Amino acid sequence: MEPQNVEEDAATMEPKAKKAKTKESNSGRLTAHTGARPSRLKNDGSQWVDAYMEYAKGERVVTENDDEQEVGESQSWESVDWDAVRESVAKEMLEQEALKATDPSVRDEFVQKSSKSWNTFYAHNKQNFFKDRAYLWREFPELNPELTPAPPGEIKPADKTRVLEVGCGVGNSIWPLVDLHPDKYFIGFDCSANAVRLLQTHAKYNEETTCKAFVTDIAETEIPVEQLADKSINIVTMIFMLSAIPPEKHQAVLQRLRRVLKSGAVILFRDYGLYDLTQMRFFSKKTSKLSENLYKRGDGTLTFFFSKEYTEELFKSAGFEVLDIKYDTRMIKNRKRKIKMYRVWLQARFRLKSDDAGATEASSASSSTAQ
Repeated sequence: MEPQNVEEDAATMEPKAKKAKTKESNSGRLTAHTGARPSRLKNDGSQWVDAYMEYAKGERVVTENDDEQEVGESQSWESVDWDAVRESVAKEMLEQEALKATDPSVRDEFVQKSSKSWNTFYAHNKQNFFKDRAYLWREFPELNPELTPAPPGEIKPADKTRVLEVGCGVGNSIWPLVDLHPDKYFIGFDCSANAVRLLQTHAKYNEETTCKAFVTDIAETEIPVEQLADKSINIVTMIFMLSAIPPEKHQAVLQRLRRVLKSGAVILFRDYGLYDLTQMRFFSKKTSKLSENLYKRGDGTLTFFFSKEYTEELFKSAGFEVLDIKYDTRMIKNRKRKIKMYRVWLQARFRLKSDDAGATEASSASSSTAQ
């Protein structure tokens, strides 16, 4: 089974981390894939091999999950600049891929089952499958306790800043932030009842003082009023969540979020970027594409890859202004095997416009994307 968000685990590692030991739980996950078809690439160690370019040629550079593991003793991790040559190759690949028609009935089948696939996923994989995202406070100033320190003294729950995690899973984003922000109250929801049940068994879960979680599928339904009141949320985190939803439903998701956001609320966004290594791996498989930049995984879940242009227009049309948006490009090197793997994530911050400025624009977008 191929999980949706395991691709971004490498982001939890600090830049240039060295000799970080692979966790036992992660090792178990990797060894579960030992039956995968081995690499056709024969590397004698005399030169570095670019996994990205090998995928472009349809080669299986590594075993199924090699680009998903943590940085280990034979790997290094560093930021890199995205280069025009690699982008040109990726663009040509995807243009070739676009010539292959996808059966609409196949696409519809996977889209309809995607939420159920997540519930099945969490029935088989428990709390420790994904790493906690302990890096988020470094990426977003709103989550950095050094930039937004908590006021002295005890804070009543009703007075705390309210942070909403959309697609909370089992709390891998929430729990590291709970420790850093005693002045914030965290709320999460997910389409998977199994995931929410697992989150609610965590030792830190306390609806009176710390956080609460509930089940809702925002891709299909409104957020229940009894769970979240109008204009009650200050900060929203959308971390590797929107990619699991087909693009025709993205605008509806943002419109449903608007109801619960205070004027000036901020959305913190991080997800798969266009031409990420994962997209190139899907290309090499030849059977995963459902539509433009949308792919299916072996477990039935979906992955969409975001461009800056698409994402910026999506949020602007929903009544948000762009605070910042960028591609986060990284390279993982397996020094022992001399393999280079390139990752691309899209990271952004958006702010909800004032009620007067955004009402007309958002109403127009909502009516045109009604589900």
